[in-house]
Amino acid sequence: MFVTRVERAQFSLLVVKVACSGEAVRQGWKELYQRLDPDSMQRLTAASYGYVLVPEWQWDSGVRDLWVGIKAWPEMTAPEGTAVIDIPERQYAKIRVHGDRRKMEEAYEELNRWFMQSELERDTSISSYSIEANALFPVNPFDIPAHVISYFQYDIYAPIKPN
Repeated sequence: MFVTRVERAQFSLLVVKVACSGEAVRQGWKELYQRLDPDSMQRLTAASYGYVLVPEWQWDSGVRDLWVGIKAWPEMTAPEGTAVIDIPERQYAKIRVHGDRRKMEEAYEELNRWFMQSELERDTSISSYSIEANALFPVNPFDIPAHVISYFQYDIYAPIKPN
């Protein structure tokens, strides 16, 4: 398990805002999915990801809100109860979570350790988000109840503060 520094291009997400809990994330995913039109549903392919955005500016007081979403496309209209969030091009510290809950905790600890040992700072400014990218196929992790899921495979992208 190791951290790499990566650059991600600008992209937009169609999201719903949820409370910071595994069950709320899954409920938000269901709500988002129900709001998608047939054209949007057809665009969810084997290459699709479900995203969880973590607002970095909330870490000091405790993260209360998350956003759950899918990549938006230019002509997409946000259905009622959703929003589009634009994520700018920027650098991230990336680590892969691959394993049980203990491995997930170790990945977050390793990410924090990497920032402490690096000359780089985590960007906790307003409108800065960490991104958790979850493959939706072959198994959609958002379809597994939070109290049941025992295996995790997703990438964490923690924003790096610009120089």
